[in-house]
Amino acid sequence: MPAYSFPEYSFSTDWFSAYAPSWLAALDKLGIALDARRDVLEIGSFEGRSACWISDNLLSHPNSTLTCVDTFCGSEDYGTMFSAVFKYAFPQLELRCRTNIAKSANGRKVRLTVEDSEIFLVAAMCGKRKYDLCYVDGGHHEEVAYADGRSCWELLRPGGLLIFDDYFWAPHFNYPVKRAVDRLERRLPMRLISDGWQRIYQKPSDIAAAA
Repeated sequence: MPAYSFPEYSFSTDWFSAYAPSWLAALDKLGIALDARRDVLEIGSFEGRSACWISDNLLSHPNSTLTCVDTFCGSEDYGTMFSAVFKYAFPQLELRCRTNIAKSANGRKVRLTVEDSEIFLVAAMCGKRKYDLCYVDGGHHEEVAYADGRSCWELLRPGGLLIFDDYFWAPHFNYPVKRAVDRLERRLPMRLISDGWQRIYQKPSDIAAAA
């Protein structure tokens, strides 16, 4: 596939396109068709670049869905320099994200929820919602990333994929996301499909749905 750059969208950064081939390779490796029916959950959307790619490439089935969760309030884990660059942009993030998603191929199948991930995920578990793919790119503090990953695992259908961004993100050389994901690996039967900056795992298809 070509590079994922769409001039009709409005993105100030591109933190996703380089990893899209890994998603496609993982799906191909597992024999999962791009046009299969799937429910996708994304924690952390920013301007909507990854959400638009998912909409354009993974939601062609009439009943597929994507749920995006973000506070659009920024995060202290961006760091001082990053915050200085984007401090005036945060109020516009939600509008930019919604506008971009609306332009995507299956934007009508995307639900954007402005909420803290912990609140959303607890409600989703109480409502017994299930997803076929969960993409975790929310708060980067270790405990937040761990909690998001653990909850998404509970919401993941057997055979589904759990994808973490920023595995090697290392402010002050402390690797908070890596530490969180490594803890999850020790506690859960996560099958590693693809490693690198983004880590892709599969939930075993024979595991109990509530495992």
